[in-house]
Amino acid sequence: MYISMSGYPRLLAVLADPARAQILAAIGTGEVSVGEIVEKVAVRQSGVSRHLRILHEAGVVQVRPDGARRLYALRPAAFIELDGWLEGYRALWTTRPVRGGFGGTGRQGRGERDMTDAMPCGRTGPWRGTRASCAILMR
Repeated sequence: MYISMSGYPRLLAVLADPARAQILAAIGTGEVSVGEIVEKVAVRQSGVSRHLRILHEAGVVQVRPDGARRLYALRPAAFIELDGWLEGYRALWTTRPVRGGFGGTGRQGRGERDMTDAMPCGRTGPWRGTRASCAILMR
């Protein structure tokens, strides 16, 4: 099966930034202003605004003017599309042959390892996740 990589390296780079991961977690499932995000993350207002611009250009967040404020929300379509792309690779981290001495937990067949503890929220993947990453990826 051929899986197109167009756009995904940039999107993954955008999502990999720790400050942007904090910002995405702060946005959560609703609409929030820049000021509300600044209160929740350890990033100055100018930095939050810069990261929001990058996230908006990558299609990860949407912005809606509300008087003098601008409200930001996650674009579910971006995460759904990324999840669809990752589906082609999901078998790599659900069960994987043991290589180089990695062992399993004894729950799998010979030569496989369990990846259910890969992230604190139970989501599996080839990344080192944070709780913020879990909140983002579980949607």
